[in-house]
This record gives sequence, structure tokens and C-alpha cells, in this order.
Amino acid sequence: MANTRYQASLTQPVFRLDAWYDYRAGRAGARVAELEFKQRLQRFNRELLQAYLEALRAQVRARTLDTRVEAAEAQRRQAKSRLDAGLTSRLDVSDAQAELKQAELELVRARSSQHAAMQKLTALSGKAVEEVAPLADRFEPRQHRYSSRGKLLDASRSRNARVQVLEAASMQAEMQWKRALADFAPEIDLTVKANREQSELEQAPSAGALADDDIESVVVGVQLSMPLFTGGRNLSAYRQARAEKEQAYEQRRAAIIEARRSVKVNLRDLQSLREAISAAEVSLQTQKERLSATKRAAESGLRDTVEVVRAQRALFSARQDYEEARIDYVGALARLRAQTGSLDRAFLETVNDWLESPS
Repeated sequence: MANTRYQASLTQPVFRLDAWYDYRAGRAGARVAELEFKQRLQRFNRELLQAYLEALRAQVRARTLDTRVEAAEAQRRQAKSRLDAGLTSRLDVSDAQAELKQAELELVRARSSQHAAMQKLTALSGKAVEEVAPLADRFEPRQHRYSSRGKLLDASRSRNARVQVLEAASMQAEMQWKRALADFAPEIDLTVKANREQSELEQAPSAGALADDDIESVVVGVQLSMPLFTGGRNLSAYRQARAEKEQAYEQRRAAIIEARRSVKVNLRDLQSLREAISAAEVSLQTQKERLSATKRAAESGLRDTVEVVRAQRALFSARQDYEEARIDYVGALARLRAQTGSLDRAFLETVNDWLESPS
């Protein structure tokens, strides 16, 4: 008699807590990658705007020194003419000449800095940049409005790019911790086993022998697996995951504190820069009047060339301070927008509207 046996077994997992937390950790990881891209994009926007402002600052200095060189040259020629007419001394000519050489030296340095700033902007923008558009006169920082302090602080908590990344990373670490904890949980499987056994007689059956006999059986059951001992591997993985979860939480908390601190600092900077712009504007007007009065007094012989040179230098310094204060305001505003997660394309377009239109 020959026996033939067929057997099939099917196992369907029903309860796998570790697989569920693996899935949730994977989703959190995808969220981290998405937010990291957003963070890098905002960082690039900030670097691009900062490079533009530095290029503009260098250009303002170079153009101011260009004007200063022209004024010093005109003052030197005037002093030379007055010397030839016997109305002044050689000391005045020497002072005017010294001012001209000093301005030319500073102009060379300023042009070198301007070239370096333009090269950096070219590298970031991908386009050759020789000069940049300055801030238009219509841009008035003292009339610019931004959100209230409370809303900005709330935005630094909910929209700050770094905080969002660390919040997603904290969620991922928590899921990984729960995944490690799930290694101690039981596993439940649904099992189905089917058997078939067929018996065949090799010879003709004799009297009284049984006929071919087929046996079939199907068994459905539930299997429970409980981990008992793994040599400490699961416990070590659990402790490591817990430590990483706590670390991610602390990093997120520190990022929130830093974002709120930066918002407060940048708000103070914006207020201080508004006051600095007002002071620079008053100083600029005062220096213009002072230079005019000094020139009239010098023509009357009541002032010498040294005082005219000093007044010119003070005027150019005041003009540069005024322009740089406006540039600094845009930079501080960009830092504030970065901390509140709004340093986006729309803000760059707003800054572009503050620039002079190309002629």
C-alpha cells in the first residue's frame, strides 16, 4: 500500500505593533525631509537677499567715495587757484591734496569690496551682476508696518522652519521609541493548515481488504507569540530610542526658545534702526547746511580749506550712514521673516518693489 500526503500552511499576521510604528516613523521621516527642503529654500532666500544687500552696501560706499573724490578734486583746484591769486597759503593746497589722496585710497578699497560682493551675488543668482538697483526714495522704513509682537512670537513657534523640522524629527523619534517598546509586545497570527492523505493498494484487494481511503483535514487557529528572552537586545534598543526621543524633544524646545529670542531681538533692531534713520536724516540735512555755510565763510576768508574738507567729509559720512541704515532695516526685517517662516518668494518680490526701477 502506497501513501501520498499533501500539506499546505497559511499564516496571516493579525497584530504587529512594531510594524504599525514602523509605518508611522516612516511617515514622520518623510515629513522631516519635506520640511528640511523648505528650510533650505528659506536659507537660500536669506543668503541671496543678504548677498544683494551687501553688494548694495558696497556699491553705496563706492559711489559715495566717487562723489567725495570729485569734491576733493574740485576743492584742490579751488585751493590752487586761490594760492595763485595770493588769497591762501600752501598749507590749504596741501590739505586739499591730502584729502584727495585719502579719498582715492578709500575708493580703491571700496571698489575691491564691491567687486567681491558682486561676484558672490553672481554665484548665488547664476547671472552676471555688475551693479544693483538701490533702494528707492519711496521706500520709507518708518512707515512700514508688520504684525504685532504677539502674532510674531506665535509664528516663531508654529511656522519657524527649524522648529518645524525638529518637531517632525521629535515625532519620528517618538515613533521609533514606541517601535522599540513594541518588541516586548505579543504577536498574533491567523493560521490555516490543510492536509490530505491518499492511500492506494498496490495489489488487488483480497477478500475482506479495505478500499482506498482518502483523509482530508483543515485546521484554522490563532497563534500567539510572546518574546521571553533576547539576551538584552530589545532592552538596549528601547533605552537608546528613549534617549534619542528625549534628545529630540530638548532640541525642539531649545529651537523654540531661540526663535522667540531672535524675534524679540529683531523687533528691537527694527525699532532702533527706525530711530537711526531719523537721526541720520537730520544729520544729513545739518551737514548739508554746515558745508554750505563753511564754503561761504571760506570764500570770505573767515574759514580755511581744512574746515571745508572736514565739512565735506562729514556730509559724505552722514549720507552713507543714512543709506546704510535703510539697508540694515531690510536686513533686520529679513531676519525677522526668517524666524517666523515667511521669508518666501512673496517677500523677495516686496523687497524688489522697494528698489529703484531700471531706467
